[in-house]
Amino acid sequence: MTETQPPASTSPRWSSITKLVVSLTVVVILGALLSPHDPWLTLADFHGYVDAQHRVALAWHDTANWTRMSILNTAASGFFSTDRTMGEYNRDIWKLSPSQPA
Repeated sequence: MTETQPPASTSPRWSSITKLVVSLTVVVILGALLSPHDPWLTLADFHGYVDAQHRVALAWHDTANWTRMSILNTAASGFFSTDRTMGEYNRDIWKLSPSQPA
């Protein structure tokens, strides 16, 4: 970059390109979400999600109950480990053979 050229982030051309990329990205994401061929059912539980978030927002305002629920949730979470979970996925779903690091 020379002193006579502005940084790319301030250039009108760069601004046009980023706006185009963002708008195309939004179109692609919305198209995938609204497609009747969504194999992951991304929006199938949207209303339940919104209802749950509303209940969370209400619960958050009751500090004593929120603290109690947080402690009980942590205590009841049981045995969880990412390594264990990945091992179970591999055993039950992927069935891959382990490899040795180089």
